[in-house]
Amino acid sequence: MRHWLKFFKWLIVSALTLSVLACGGDVKTGVSTPTTPTGSGKPGFLEIVLRSNPSYFLTSGNVLGFYEINLCISNIQINANSAATATSDGWQDVPLNGALQGTAIDFSKFVTQDLPLTYRGSDSPVPAGLYKKLKITFRPNKAGEIRRNYVLANTGASVAEEFLVNYPASMADGLLIPVELEIKPNAITKAGVTMDLRSLFAMADQSFTYKPVAQAMTLNQTGSIAITVGDHDYPVLVSAQRNGKIIRSQYAPAKASDGPVVLNQLPALSGPDNAYQLVITSANYITKIIKNVPVEAGFVTQASYFAIPMEAAQTQTVYATASKSSGSEVMGVMGTELVQKLGATSSDPAVVVAYTVSATAELIPTTLSRKIKIDFANDAPKVGDYTTPFLAFLGLNQAIHNFVIRTDPDLNSAGSLSVFCFVTGCAP
Repeated sequence: MRHWLKFFKWLIVSALTLSVLACGGDVKTGVSTPTTPTGSGKPGFLEIVLRSNPSYFLTSGNVLGFYEINLCISNIQINANSAATATSDGWQDVPLNGALQGTAIDFSKFVTQDLPLTYRGSDSPVPAGLYKKLKITFRPNKAGEIRRNYVLANTGASVAEEFLVNYPASMADGLLIPVELEIKPNAITKAGVTMDLRSLFAMADQSFTYKPVAQAMTLNQTGSIAITVGDHDYPVLVSAQRNGKIIRSQYAPAKASDGPVVLNQLPALSGPDNAYQLVITSANYITKIIKNVPVEAGFVTQASYFAIPMEAAQTQTVYATASKSSGSEVMGVMGTELVQKLGATSSDPAVVVAYTVSATAELIPTTLSRKIKIDFANDAPKVGDYTTPFLAFLGLNQAIHNFVIRTDPDLNSAGSLSVFCFVTGCAP
C-alpha cells in the first residue's frame, strides 16, 4: 500500500512539473522573489497590465478567426534610452507576475479585463527615473514541449483546430514598445499595454507566425468611453476611433439590460485632438456614429444615457484584390477595413465601418494576391455629434458617400501592403 502511495505522490509531482514546463518555464516552488533594484536612491514601483485589442478574432460560422490565442511571456524590461535596441545595455528587469511563469496565457480573455503582467505595488520595485522603452520577450517553442504557443482557430463551420504559433526572427530579442514612464521614488506608476492580436498569419507548414502590434502608455493619462447599445441578434462592434484608425473596440452585449460597453485605456490628449469618433457597426444594422467624443484622464465619458435603437439594414458585399511583392504571409489571413468619409470636405473625419479577416481559401492560385470579400450595411450611416445638447442621429447624404477599402500594413508581419479602392470600382 505504501508503494502505491509513493507512486501517486510521484505522479502528482510529475504532473505539476509538466504543467509548469508546458511553456518552457523552470520548475519553481512558490512565487519568485522580485530582484532588488540597483543604483542609488529609493526605488519606485511599476505595475503593468495588458489588454488585447481589438476583439476581431471572435468568430462564428465560416468566418476564419481564433477562439483562443495562447502565448508565453518570459520577461519584461524597461530602458531609459529611447534609441535602445533589444540587445543594447541599460535594460532593467521588471518582476514578472508569477502566474505567467511556466504557462501559456489565453490572450482572447483579456479584451474586457486586465492581464497583470507584473507584481503589484511594493512587489514590483525598479529604480526611479524616466523610461522611454518597454520590452516584452516571448518564450519560443521548444521540441518536446506540450501546450506551447498555440491557437485554436476556426477553420470553417465553427470547427476548432489547434495550431502552433511561432515568432519571426526579428522578435528573438523581444518586442520593443516606445513609452513615457516616469517612476518616482516610493510611488506606484501604472502602465497599460494594448496588444493587437490581428497579426497572426497561417504559414505553409500548418503553423502560425505572430508579430504583435502594440502600444504602451501611462494609465493616469488615459480615460474611458461608455455606451449602452440596444438589443440585437447579430454581432455589433463598438469602437473608439481617431483619424480613421481603431484605437479600442469591443462587441456589445446582445441585450441593453446586460450593461454598457466600456472602452478603456484611451489616451487623453490636450487641445482639439482630444476627441474620438464612437462607431457602432454591424453588417445587419445601420451604422451609428457619434462624433467629437471627449476623453478625460481618469474619467469615464458617457457617450449616451440611453440604449441606441438598432435599425435593420440590407447587407452589401464588395471585393478587392490585394497583392504583395514577396513574403509567405500572403499564404495566411489578412485584415481588411472598409473606411468611410463622413463628409465632402477634407476636414471631415473618416471612420472604419466594416472589417473582415480573409480566409486562406481566398488566395488566388499561383500569385501573391488575395481576393478579399467584405460584407457591410449598405444603408447610409447615421451621425450624431456629442457636443449637441440632445443627441440626434441624422442620415448622411448619399451623394457624399466615399468608401475606401484599406488592407492595413500594420497587420502584416513582413513587408507592407496597402490597397485603396472606391466601392464602385471593386468588382468580384
